[in-house]
Amino acid sequence: MEPPITVKADEARVQTLDTKAANSLVVNGNASLTANGEIVVNSNSSKAMVVLGNGRVTATAASVTGGVSAPAGAVNPPPVTGVSPRPDPFASLAAPTYSGCNSTNYKLIGGPATLTPGAYCGGIAIRGQRHV
Repeated sequence: MEPPITVKADEARVQTLDTKAANSLVVNGNASLTANGEIVVNSNSSKAMVVLGNGRVTATAASVTGGVSAPAGAVNPPPVTGVSPRPDPFASLAAPTYSGCNSTNYKLIGGPATLTPGAYCGGIAIRGQRHV
């Protein structure tokens, strides 16, 4: 069984921007996502937001354009589906310049970590360490 992993976001909103991605936001295993604000999933996929296993999501609200696949009570408060996609809050800003990636395909497998600001190319995956 995987040990618990907790991700806390202290910003006003957690938002996925891709309007067509399946699994745009996934929380699985013993992971929990706690947002001190709203979670917005812009994907219109039937499985835009997916919570598996003992995963838990807590926020002030969860607004999903497409569908949600989650056990009862896994998302608190329950997500609202069928909402219109929210505009990209960064659309009016110029892309920042950078001299390269600080990390590519960053993976955290168990243990604590603090992510510093930078360019995380290829995404960020956070997983619990498996104990066999």
